[in-house]
Amino acid sequence: MSYNISDWRTKILDALSLPLASLYDLMPDLITRGWRPEDPVITAMTPEGLQVRIHGGDCLQLDGRLMHDNTRVLLSSLTCEGEGSGTVWHEVLRPALAQSTGHLVAVRIWERGDSLDRLDVHDGVITETPIEL
Repeated sequence: MSYNISDWRTKILDALSLPLASLYDLMPDLITRGWRPEDPVITAMTPEGLQVRIHGGDCLQLDGRLMHDNTRVLLSSLTCEGEGSGTVWHEVLRPALAQSTGHLVAVRIWERGDSLDRLDVHDGVITETPIEL
């Protein structure tokens, strides 16, 4: 059983992109256990490119635009919360964000207030800082 994120609030999402393959480069046991995100679903075709949505179970949702010959996704929204989010954060999303460029700031509430933190990702450098209310 994972320690889950109850609430994810994205505060800054500035030109954050990550290699699409980084979401799927998982250890074989994670794939067997069903933690592999679904393949991207095209939600729109725009002059800028294909808009996609990627789900990871019931807890991960990424929206963005495919770029660089469809090898990277430029994110327009990102959430990771709910049942299984702790595992998805540690095993899927965190490693993918370590390969990202751009900037993300989010505030996360873990296990309905057991702990809170500020997530700051800047060009693949991930900082998780506990916060107090």
